[in-house]
Amino acid sequence: MTTMLDELMDTELDSEVRGKDTRVRIQTTDAAPHRFICQLEVDGEWWGSGTLIGPRTVLTAGHCLTDLSDNPLSKLRMRVIPGRNGKEEDLGTSAVADFMPMPGYDDVSPTDVGIIQLKERLGDKIGWWTAAHSQRKGDPHGTSFLTGALPVPAGSLKVNLCGYPGDKPPGATAKTRGTVQYLAYDETVRKKDGMLYYENDTYHGHSGSPVWVRRHASMGGRVLCGIHVGTDGGWNAAVFLDNKVRKFITDKILK
Repeated sequence: MTTMLDELMDTELDSEVRGKDTRVRIQTTDAAPHRFICQLEVDGEWWGSGTLIGPRTVLTAGHCLTDLSDNPLSKLRMRVIPGRNGKEEDLGTSAVADFMPMPGYDDVSPTDVGIIQLKERLGDKIGWWTAAHSQRKGDPHGTSFLTGALPVPAGSLKVNLCGYPGDKPPGATAKTRGTVQYLAYDETVRKKDGMLYYENDTYHGHSGSPVWVRRHASMGGRVLCGIHVGTDGGWNAAVFLDNKVRKFITDKILK
């Protein structure tokens, strides 16, 4: 029998490790910003990634919701787990209240963006990736959303990408794959038509991962600039956080 996961694997295009795998496992997932990064689990198995951007709002790729948003009962099948580290789920979990793909959604495109509204207010305990720059105890850099152009042109800029790839940890089973965070730090290639392209290694499950630039706190700290969605034209790619995408995201953040 074909499962929803099988269908996602057939359609998702984010399984691209370019040469030597440079991804690094994150061991301290209770530290910022890794505690904001969530594993999306469906029917007890890995599905994708996302990041908290409000007390109960998660930003992800739109195609992570494709097979779920049209069926209200599907909400019962997903569990959202921030900062998951294998069997450790110390930062809490939540069921889903609602799915919201971006209007005009299309796979691996500038509209491949989705919002998950949670039943639980997980962010009240652990925080979230804030739109305006903010700092919390133990996090001198803080977070913000990009406004305007990249701080350095694509091609000269390196970015971070972190989420829950399904080929990790090594030797994983169906129940353990995609339960640990991996970060890739590499060079961007170009920004074109609402997409940001880069060398960062990814795999199925990285979709929905935040893509950010780390700057000094006075310049925004960790600046979210994209949402990883897949492979396009041979390069790994994110939806760029332009004005249209940022408005959609911020309008959906529940207080």
